[in-house]
Amino acid sequence: MSENIIPSAIEKSAIRKVCLRLVPFVALMFFINFLDRTAISFAGPNGMVEDLGMHIAQFGLASGIFFIGYIILEVPSNLALHRIDDHQ
Repeated sequence: MSENIIPSAIEKSAIRKVCLRLVPFVALMFFINFLDRTAISFAGPNGMVEDLGMHIAQFGLASGIFFIGYIILEVPSNLALHRIDDHQ
């Protein structure tokens, strides 16, 4: 089964540094991601399409291009997550 392993002082220090430095940055990125997705979904139907002189198909293409970054980076981020998780 699993053993109870007591973390050393160095491990505790590393985890504390990660929590203090990385977690706020990741939380900020999640918040910005949420704002981006929410903003584009509200902007199109509420006047952006007409203001920019776009057709619905053009807005769909622009929205799709906006989300390509999320799609492209999703697989490498999950691979990195599995690689990091396997080392723990």
